[in-house]
Amino acid sequence: SFDNEIKDDNKLIGREEVQEAIRNEKGSSLRYNEDAREFVFYKAYVLGGEIVIIAVPLIARDVLYSYAIGFILVAGLLTLVISGILSFYFYNKNIKPMIILEKYIKKTYKQKNIAEVDIQGLPKNLKKIALIFKETSKSMRDYAAKEEEQKLYLFSIINTMEEGFIAVDDTNNIKLINKSSLQIFGLNEEEVVGSNLTMKTQNFELAAAVKETRDEVNTRVINMEDKTFKLTVYPLGVGKGKLIVLHDITK
Repeated sequence: SFDNEIKDDNKLIGREEVQEAIRNEKGSSLRYNEDAREFVFYKAYVLGGEIVIIAVPLIARDVLYSYAIGFILVAGLLTLVISGILSFYFYNKNIKPMIILEKYIKKTYKQKNIAEVDIQGLPKNLKKIALIFKETSKSMRDYAAKEEEQKLYLFSIINTMEEGFIAVDDTNNIKLINKSSLQIFGLNEEEVVGSNLTMKTQNFELAAAVKETRDEVNTRVINMEDKTFKLTVYPLGVGKGKLIVLHDITK
């Protein structure tokens, strides 16, 4: 120790930290040391019948504090850096693939076609989901194409028939009409679909027959100008509308 007081046992026993250590097994004090010309922090311990005194210059203590603060700051900075790295890794590993998959599904749904999105970089489980969705979308697209083809084929057949065909919804709006029906009522195809049947045909006997048809087929004979038609109205089910067939029986 740089403290000359330590050479004198009497002075040593009388020191504040020693007296406190004798009472409580440990003690401390802070005072100005003439030899060192600086404030010194003293810590005394009673160990196995002996007194151990530690003297630390206050400047050294401040240095220790500054080192501790520096260590805490460095540790905090390292924690932020590591957290950033882990967050970046987690984003690329989990969040980003989900965003890519979501983008893929949305584009496919919106375009009604297989979206051109790179799914090769997706994790195995998400890639599997994307491929399943791709196959499902392809099947649905193929089915829709076949259904549309069948509809066009069916409409082509209906359009070439001599009988008049008109399909209406539950609100009596025209959903489908063939050429024969257009000729019978003198209508233009572009102005008919989506319009009200009664308003377009101006035939109240036809409108009454459609209105009266509920769960069973309704058949009657109606006259329009110089022609006579067998009118048949078919109910297509709840919420599906009705089908009207006009067969010319004039001859």
